[in-house]
Amino acid sequence: MPSSAKLGFVGWVRFGSSFYVRATSADMGVNQSIEKPDVVDGKIDKTVYQLGPLEVGGSISFPGVYELYPSTSRSPVAELWTWALKRSASGDILPANKNKSITIKYVDGLAFDYTDSIIDSYEFNIAAEDVLNITVNVVGRDRLQNTEPALSSGEGANLPSYLQKNTRIITWNDVNVNIGGESVSVAANEIRSFTATVANNVQRIYTLNSSMAPSLVVPTKRDISGSFTLLGRNSDLGLRSYGYFNASKTGNETRCTANNTICFGYNTNIENNSSCSEAWNVQFKDCVVFEIEEMAITNDFFETTVNWHALPGVNWNDGEDAASTDFVEECDI
Repeated sequence: MPSSAKLGFVGWVRFGSSFYVRATSADMGVNQSIEKPDVVDGKIDKTVYQLGPLEVGGSISFPGVYELYPSTSRSPVAELWTWALKRSASGDILPANKNKSITIKYVDGLAFDYTDSIIDSYEFNIAAEDVLNITVNVVGRDRLQNTEPALSSGEGANLPSYLQKNTRIITWNDVNVNIGGESVSVAANEIRSFTATVANNVQRIYTLNSSMAPSLVVPTKRDISGSFTLLGRNSDLGLRSYGYFNASKTGNETRCTANNTICFGYNTNIENNSSCSEAWNVQFKDCVVFEIEEMAITNDFFETTVNWHALPGVNWNDGEDAASTDFVEECDI
């Protein structure tokens, strides 16, 4: 084997200074376009090129696991959800959850910090017979080579800062999904899959600061949406979004607000253990609207897919401000 060949399974992904995830994929990187404009210069070949702005970002996927971060006693699923969702009154990501470095070690001696990063989107995805999958899209400002010392002799960035114990992946039987509203009842045994996505629609802000990297990365209007697939068709949901009942309209056009509720998360009957997360659930209360269901005829089981949108209209406060009314809160199922 050539002396420069190294194996990648010793790599790892870390959010901030100590929050490791067991990644299934990570494509963080730096992109910069190079264009060759058409100019009239008396030549057959193109003779000029221009550099585009530096764009730092990418996606990281990992399975939800029963593991608590040492410093917060929260699971990766719960901790990064909070990083993605919490906003200040001004609309910015809370200081504690923004401008983080995402560190990826690729092989021994090679790791990069993607600096001043914030979570652009967070997706919670579960399907029957599958594991809980989380995908986090991140936008950063710059990339620096990581030079932290190893925990043992050898090259830098050699080991994670804590031993990753074995733990169980959260599977579909651990996940709770509760969908309801006025005259709507969806039984758990109807739901085949469920997704929820928080998108911060992050923008890169460039200035004349002698750098091709952005001066700032900032969140804009937040978009919360998702979908679920049902075994068959739920007539309550069908009438809730579109339909007639006894010649009377019953669809979305008959209401002036979105007042359905979706609650989702996970728990399990594991024995009480300080190193395991036993339950985590959140809800979008009285602020959800359903789209008209999608359906098709196939040779498989008949299923319908319903897309949903949450419009909470208030800041996420996670109980920090007791005087604030918040439609996005932790809940019990």
